[in-house]
Amino acid sequence: MTITKLTDVLWTPLVTTTGISAASPALFIFDSTHYFALNNTQDQGGAVTLNMKRSADAGATWSDSLVDAQHMAIDAAGRLWAYTREAANTYKIYYSDDWGVNWTLSYTPPAGVKHSFFLACHPTNRNVIALWATDASSHPVFVTTADRGTSWTVTTPSGTRPDTFLDSVQYQYGFRVLQSGRYVVSGFFTTGPKGGVMTSDDSGVTWTARQTDAANSYLRYGLGGSVSGAKLATVVNAANSAYPWVSIDSGTTWAVLALSQSLQAFTGDATITVRAMVYDQTRDAMYVSTNNAGFTVVKLTPVSDSGVWSNLKFNIPTSAPVNSGMAVIPA
Repeated sequence: MTITKLTDVLWTPLVTTTGISAASPALFIFDSTHYFALNNTQDQGGAVTLNMKRSADAGATWSDSLVDAQHMAIDAAGRLWAYTREAANTYKIYYSDDWGVNWTLSYTPPAGVKHSFFLACHPTNRNVIALWATDASSHPVFVTTADRGTSWTVTTPSGTRPDTFLDSVQYQYGFRVLQSGRYVVSGFFTTGPKGGVMTSDDSGVTWTARQTDAANSYLRYGLGGSVSGAKLATVVNAANSAYPWVSIDSGTTWAVLALSQSLQAFTGDATITVRAMVYDQTRDAMYVSTNNAGFTVVKLTPVSDSGVWSNLKFNIPTSAPVNSGMAVIPA
């Protein structure tokens, strides 16, 4: 497995050790030196052996970290959190205070909690961590702590809720905990709004559909935003193209950006197939990867109606196509 990094205008291969076999591993970059690669981005089980690799030197060398990890996040004080699938129907939450050298078990959810999608941490309160998972029927389950892992609460919402597909993959969904405490999820749901965005203001107990597809259910890729969460962004893949959607009121209302040039017009491709989107708040930039031949990675900045697309595909090694695994190195 080869991971590539954009340095100035060149994509530099980062050599990894064996064990990361997925075509596009989940990538997590928490600062300029600490990188993590997780073996697969398909979170619903399957036969793939899960592995986590860590680098403490900006990808120059890699070593083993937590085995069986499905997703990870970093809290407001720098502690790493990870969710594992260690065997069929055996899932656990761990934390690390030394950048993944050692991991400590924090919680073993009850047997009904499985199929994790995301871990999300409050942007300023280190005590608040939330896991978006599902049960065996694809109904959402939210596992939360308000005391940094001393105790955990399991919530299974009813009524309008973000039900998911069991065979869905992680990069088609997004989950954030905002500074206000609001939960925001985006994705392709089996009930309720189908494709859309939903919010909860009571730690996942009740949900409100905020943005939905009127006639069809389209896939969404990525959910990023500012520290406060006032500005949020996602990409909708629809009608052979891709449309950036933005909210400037913490996910309550959404609008497609009125760009002077669409992504489809910029690339010149008849059909756009998105694989991932990452939003970088420091640069106010949206990075979108596609599997189209003409352009593999593009950037939109600023993420507003005045945004301009630019092509970042400079000499990406053909043996290492950019797909669903993508992260941005902090400025």
